[in-house]
Amino acid sequence: MPEGPEIKLASEFINQVCKERPFSGQVRRSLVNKKNPEVEWNRDEYAIEAMSRGKELMLILRNIAKKDDQLSLSFHFGMSGLFELTAVDSVPKHAHLMFTTRCGQFVLSFVDQRRFGHWRVTDAWEASRGPCIITEYEAFKKNVVDHLNEAVFERAICEVMLNQAYFNGIGNYLRAEILHRCSIRPFDPAREVITTSGEQLLSACHSVANEVVQLGSTNYLHLHLERESNAFAAWLQCYENPKMKCIVDRSGRSIWFQGQPGKLVPKNAKQRHTRKRRAANDSKNKDQLKLASEGVEETNKGVKEEMSDEQPEKRRTRSTRRKPCV
Repeated sequence: MPEGPEIKLASEFINQVCKERPFSGQVRRSLVNKKNPEVEWNRDEYAIEAMSRGKELMLILRNIAKKDDQLSLSFHFGMSGLFELTAVDSVPKHAHLMFTTRCGQFVLSFVDQRRFGHWRVTDAWEASRGPCIITEYEAFKKNVVDHLNEAVFERAICEVMLNQAYFNGIGNYLRAEILHRCSIRPFDPAREVITTSGEQLLSACHSVANEVVQLGSTNYLHLHLERESNAFAAWLQCYENPKMKCIVDRSGRSIWFQGQPGKLVPKNAKQRHTRKRRAANDSKNKDQLKLASEGVEETNKGVKEEMSDEQPEKRRTRSTRRKPCV
């Protein structure tokens, strides 16, 4: 599942590929996607910008001819959501919302194979989510400390860290890596952990997430990036590591750790073995990387062709010259 770093990288990708690339026409929703709303936006020329906040991404459509005319969309990526820029004849099978460039050569798509992702037509961040661990660090710390006396912090720290009201952007791999690097037992009471080691833990939530952003690629987001996700696999110290222990928390999620689990470990907690799962994921990632590299090559080829068209060659005739995508 994409976590805060993946959403941040997705927003950076969108801003990169949409910079100086205007879009046009009706935003299209796939015919099979009935649970998400239609997007009533049809302009001759508009720009696309993106922002991220924890596990939420905001897409802003701005009418180039009329600056105060705009529409905002809030995206939750679910289990497999991501954005892709492809040639118009290579739109992914599982694309559910599509934005076409003015030249008609490229399409920016929200792709979601498992269909757990969703979007809302709104300019407001989701009220139930707290400040972002990456972009709103000081507000994030204050929000946790201000609510420390609430009952939710009586639960195990590994379970509280999945609560997006306080740890917006943290998911399963981040919580395992953060707790491991801070040498904190995952099933110790959250209030006790934050009271005694709060500065270390909250600082790690910010710094570890930013380490992933700096890597530039993860197992969840690699289709648009030149770096392979091998760097992310090498970065992981705890998550899905067969040398680590793995048990199921009260929410049914696996938590990886080293040493003792902590005071609030569930009775008869189910243990999971990660060796086969890690091997399967490694094999899957290799296949994905092969497909991803092919996709990047095709996209880069299209972009290069587009750029070359902006400098027409003398030998080309008017009938064969393609219109530049500007």
